[in-house]
Amino acid sequence: MNRVAKPALAALIALAAVALTLGLLAKGTAPPPAIAAGLGVFAIGLWATNVAPLYLATLVILLVGTVAKLAPPTAVFAGFYTTTFWLVFSGLVIATAFRDTGLSARVAAVVHRYAGATYRRNVLVLAGAGVALVPIVPASSVRIVMLVPIAASLAERMGFKPGSPGYCGLVFAAAFSTVTAGFAILPANVMNMLIVGMSETLYGRTIAFVDWAVLVAPTLGIVYTAGLVLAIFFLYPATSAGPAAARAPAPRPWTPAERRLLVILAIALAGWVTDRWHGVGPAWVGLGAAIACLAPRVGFIDAEAFGTKIAWGFLMFTAGVLSYAAIADATGLARALGEWFVATADFAPGQPLRTFALLAATSTVVGLIVTPFGTMVTLPPLAGAIAEATLLPATTVLMTIFAGALAMCFPYQAPPVLLTLQLGRIAYREGIRLYATLGAFVLIVLLPLTYVWWQLLGLFERG
Repeated sequence: MNRVAKPALAALIALAAVALTLGLLAKGTAPPPAIAAGLGVFAIGLWATNVAPLYLATLVILLVGTVAKLAPPTAVFAGFYTTTFWLVFSGLVIATAFRDTGLSARVAAVVHRYAGATYRRNVLVLAGAGVALVPIVPASSVRIVMLVPIAASLAERMGFKPGSPGYCGLVFAAAFSTVTAGFAILPANVMNMLIVGMSETLYGRTIAFVDWAVLVAPTLGIVYTAGLVLAIFFLYPATSAGPAAARAPAPRPWTPAERRLLVILAIALAGWVTDRWHGVGPAWVGLGAAIACLAPRVGFIDAEAFGTKIAWGFLMFTAGVLSYAAIADATGLARALGEWFVATADFAPGQPLRTFALLAATSTVVGLIVTPFGTMVTLPPLAGAIAEATLLPATTVLMTIFAGALAMCFPYQAPPVLLTLQLGRIAYREGIRLYATLGAFVLIVLLPLTYVWWQLLGLFERG
């Protein structure tokens, strides 16, 4: 997109946002949700098209949300309060230390030694590592922090320059595999826990670990991960740089910085794995590790590097995504949107396929506005009414909402994806390219397979 087209498209998005706000106000919509709707068109338009710096929409959200009093300050600035923000921050610090000390290159050399120089084989090895970490490390963002620096160093060792197809393919294999596989194991992703929590809180129905694995693992876990690998092979074909790249240099002596960082990471990993016992969340364990990396004498990042190597614009972008979701919820926009879709769908009993398709589509569309995490909070309260209208079990309705929310098309919808792009130093457009492909894969392949699988399990029979 040229320099003229970008400002023109940005202006068009802004005009569309203003027009929507004025139109809603003219129809009698209360100012907070009307303004929030226009703000959403503006922010999501910029994020989806990448026609302006990603942090610009965040600044507009904070300004409009505060001046127009759309929500309390705790909602307007919610992005800075969330554990996601601090987990991303700590991840950026740890990954910078991991890379600058040379520890990631050391681990990559070991992987390269055993995986060989074949590009596809290394993609499979990194994807396998991402899957293997799922039952060990509870948070997908933490797994990404551990894997992406290794994948990036491995890519460079194989002769792939940052941003090249081979580089993107290796980083995406490591990071996205641990996200897709995480959907199959109950405590491995935030979205899983949100929908299970809603099921217990609203409807008194507990989804056990094994039940979740049976429902989700075959399609939304295993097939999803396989589809990811195939998408990487198709979108990012590459061959290694040749024999010269395959010859690994002789191992170098360990440096004091590498040893200190290894100790910090070992302690952090122990804290992440045992968080269910000590109660300290992954974000705060990560923040403790980040502080150690920044501390004088002990750490590896000085004041100058802290100001230049930490992606503050990306952090502002992350906070903006989370803040807008909170504003949409606080103004009632998210719930109104969900109720409108449900009313328009005209759910009726005896039509399981139609119900599944419409509800999954509703979840997908709402996820574009409030992100899938917001969908897990917005739509589940409507599940009871949908269950009564369709004569389906509430659990089936909830799980369909979950499945539809996985059809994500843009990186802004998933903080782990944003973290991957930043840690891997990969252009936002590449994230759109792969994630739009995966979103289409979910809609065309995974959702139909999931429907067939749940039919076989009897999920569409009234319990």
